[in-house]
Amino acid sequence: MAKIDATKFKGVYEVDDGYVGKSRPKYFTIDKDIIPDGADDEVLEAIFDEEMQEHYDNHINPMAKNKEEFIAWAHEWIKPEPDNGDEFDFTDEGIQNND
Repeated sequence: MAKIDATKFKGVYEVDDGYVGKSRPKYFTIDKDIIPDGADDEVLEAIFDEEMQEHYDNHINPMAKNKEEFIAWAHEWIKPEPDNGDEFDFTDEGIQNND
């Protein structure tokens, strides 16, 4: 059993990202004080899932590795907007001239 001590349980999960064998186990603790009296297995499963999800939300963050490369690549595909001369100049001077 994965007890830390008599009052805490060490939960274990892995992140399923589709890559077999690439995941590392993640650990979190569940304190006995959050277990309600009379809890059945369904409640206990929900507690485990909630604590696991909370740990995931607080500790697992994606980190971009090639965002700058994406931006450079995307710029190769962006076509400039055509200048059809119909743009309205919203500056004070442009509003006076567009009247």
